[in-house]
Amino acid sequence: MANICRDLHRRCMPLSGWPEIDQRLWSGAISLGNVLGDAGVAANWRSGTLARVIQRYGRFLTFLEVSGRLFPNKSPDQRIDRELVIAYVQFLQRDCAPVTVHGYVLNLERALHAMIPDLDLGWLRRIIGRLGTQTTPSRNKRKRVIAVERLLETGLLMMTRADSEKGLTSEKRAVLFRDGFMVAFLSQRPIRRRSFVGLRIGRQVQRLSNEFVLRLEADDTKNHRPYEAPLPRILTS
Repeated sequence: MANICRDLHRRCMPLSGWPEIDQRLWSGAISLGNVLGDAGVAANWRSGTLARVIQRYGRFLTFLEVSGRLFPNKSPDQRIDRELVIAYVQFLQRDCAPVTVHGYVLNLERALHAMIPDLDLGWLRRIIGRLGTQTTPSRNKRKRVIAVERLLETGLLMMTRADSEKGLTSEKRAVLFRDGFMVAFLSQRPIRRRSFVGLRIGRQVQRLSNEFVLRLEADDTKNHRPYEAPLPRILTS
C-alpha cells in the first residue's frame, strides 16, 4: 500500500524506497533457503509480522533521511549506535505515546537482527527494556470490558428479536440475527478477529454426530498451536 502521509516526519519509507543495501539484507532475511537450510531469520514470520517490521523500520529510515543521517552507501550496522537510537526515541516521543515508541524501537531491533543476525544488539535491547517500563496505556481498557454473561445474554436477545420482532424486513431480520450470533459466539469462543472472519462450516466448524466442533490450525492461532473445542449447544440448535 502506498504511503500517503503528507507529514514527512511521520512517513514510513516503503520497502521499495529503502537503500539498496538494506533491501538486499532484508531479501536475505526472508529467504526460504534451500534443501541444505540457510533460511533467513524472518523466513517463517507471519505476513502481519513482516508488514509491521517493514513499516516500523521504514519509519526509522525516514528519521534518518529527515535528519540527514541516512547515508545510503553504509550498511545498517554502520549507521546504528546508542546515540542515534536515543535521538530516534526523542523524535518519536514528540508525536507518539510511550507504548507506541516502545513498539517502534522493538521492531527496529527485530529488523536489524533479521538482516544482520550476528550483530550485537544487547545495548539496544536494554534500551527497549527501559522503554517497556514506561509504557502506561493512554486509555483504561479495563473499564470497557463487558462480562461474558452479559455478552451472551445480549447476543441471544438479538437473535430472539430477529425471530419475533414485528416490522422488520427480511434483510434487517437476517442482519440482526447474524450480529447477535456473532456476539454470542465470541463471548463463548473468543478467537482472533482474522480467524473468526475465516470460519467456514465444514472446515473450521465441523459437525460430529450431534454437536459442532471448532477446529483451528496452528496458522490461525496467536500461539501457533492448533485449537479444538466443542461449541455450546445454546449456539448450535
